[in-house]
Amino acid sequence: MTDEDGQAPEDDQAPIVPRGYNLAYEVVARRLERRIRAGEWGYHMPLPSEPALAEWYGVSRTTIRSAARLLEERGMVEVISGRGTYVAWRPDAS
Repeated sequence: MTDEDGQAPEDDQAPIVPRGYNLAYEVVARRLERRIRAGEWGYHMPLPSEPALAEWYGVSRTTIRSAARLLEERGMVEVISGRGTYVAWRPDAS
């Protein structure tokens, strides 16, 4: 079984391969959202740093920033300049 990224859901570190209209930052945002919803990071917990996420997913820091902005628009995270990105989503709030 594969997800919309064409990868097995448990294969979070599979290479980011944008397909069709899916841009790299959208793929990263979907994977991060899946990890947040799975409880990997709890409410108000920080996500790993941009460099760490960029290395994990094999993308640029710009791609990670774009993914974080998209997740912020969706209410999943809060980006605090100079401090990091924190989970804003609560399981009971969906």
